[in-house]
Amino acid sequence: MPQRGCNVKHGIWIKIAVSVGLLGWLLAGVDLPRLRAILAGIPAGEGFLVVGLYCAAWLVNAAKWKTLLGRHSYLRLFALTMIGQFYALVLPGQIAGEAVKAWKLIGRTGEIAPAVSSVLMDRVVGVVSLLWVGLVGASVTETTAGIRWTVVFGTLLAGIALAAFLMRLHPCRARSRNAVTAIGDRFPRAAGFAGTLVKCIDAWVEILQSPARLALAMALGVVFQCLAVFILYRIAASIGLQIAFVDWCWIFTAVSLLLLLPVTIGGIGLREGGYVALLAGLGVPGEKALACSLALFGLQLLSAAAGAVLDLVLILRERSEA
Repeated sequence: MPQRGCNVKHGIWIKIAVSVGLLGWLLAGVDLPRLRAILAGIPAGEGFLVVGLYCAAWLVNAAKWKTLLGRHSYLRLFALTMIGQFYALVLPGQIAGEAVKAWKLIGRTGEIAPAVSSVLMDRVVGVVSLLWVGLVGASVTETTAGIRWTVVFGTLLAGIALAAFLMRLHPCRARSRNAVTAIGDRFPRAAGFAGTLVKCIDAWVEILQSPARLALAMALGVVFQCLAVFILYRIAASIGLQIAFVDWCWIFTAVSLLLLLPVTIGGIGLREGGYVALLAGLGVPGEKALACSLALFGLQLLSAAAGAVLDLVLILRERSEA
């Protein structure tokens, strides 16, 4: 057990080192005074508009989760969504934020399978919505990179669609349940986890067999992703970047997929490197590409701060109720 804890700490420090190294390398290659001037030149009115759009986007994202989860207070799910943003930033990897959301929901309801399955399905729906937005942008863009990214996004969507189709088939579903149950029988210590996973499989199938609910969640996911792209579009326009909205769709999708890699803290370094590399192909200077990325990171810091405050409020309220 101590060895495992030591490995976790080493992994965190490695991710911090990768983040600092990537960001330092990118900053060393740009004109820092010019970068500061670009960020300082963003109009205050534009900043307030972007923050408002960012808040609206997360309200939509919480509605998506409620569509999948059902009988829960929307305000609590919104609070947990923002709390997840806080832990996704301070803990290594975006999956940490999802894990905290599920853990806190379990602590409130005591129901493990519905909480875990809804969080995982919410993540899958979010990725599928993101890929659809990126696919549309890549397929209509006039840039040469569009063909390559159309293939990438289309292949990923086809793979997810195939997995969902197989999960709906009874033989595949039965084999999955039997395999998980067999693992629980063979390893008694994993029996509890195996039982929960079987319940999660049943919950996923129930959602997959509810086309109306799934379609609504997917529509809300697309709205959320489009709002995120529009925020990036407005930030770019405020610093003088005239790039078509459809191009931002595939650029944002590509960078968002890159951030799924658990190699940095809060995506720091990966995000900046992704935007610098992709925008360089469109002739955008490194300073302006970094300015867009750092402005987005500033919004992430705001949402994380809001999540930290909400987490403290919920903890204090639960203690007072106890």
